[in-house]
Amino acid sequence: MTLAVRRTCAQATALCMVAILLAFGSNALRNPGLPWVEDWTKKLTNLTSVGGIPVVDLPVVSGSYNDPNILIIDARDREIYEQSHIPGAINLPIHAIDQFFDQFQSQFPPIMPVITYCDGAGCDQAANLAEHLKNNGYDQVRIFLAGLSEWTKAGLPTESGPGKRGYGQN
Repeated sequence: MTLAVRRTCAQATALCMVAILLAFGSNALRNPGLPWVEDWTKKLTNLTSVGGIPVVDLPVVSGSYNDPNILIIDARDREIYEQSHIPGAINLPIHAIDQFFDQFQSQFPPIMPVITYCDGAGCDQAANLAEHLKNNGYDQVRIFLAGLSEWTKAGLPTESGPGKRGYGQN
């Protein structure tokens, strides 16, 4: 490296260090300071709706998963769904929705109540699937934002394997 490049790198590093120190210092002086790490799971699961679609919590889903009149849909990829899913949930991966939606719609009429889920609060697949369903006439769609992570954390049963119905298979 030439001397000019080394000098530029050293100046850039020094500038970054000063910026970091200023950020730490200003946060320390701020009352109250901003948290450096935040658990967004609780904030997301306290939402009442996402894009106008109602959000349901664990007691609602755990009380619904054995109800044959309520359809629970796992929006994750087939491989992940087969590792573990809510008992009785079908698999309709959001990435394959266009390919399998007609088949899905022929089996499950839009009047059927639906709950979508995925891994948890950091996963947007359930919300994306719910939005797609709502835009296609499924007015009774809801989202379980806390997803499978909260389900398993609560010690509720799971299934593995392909399940009863899956739409992510080619």
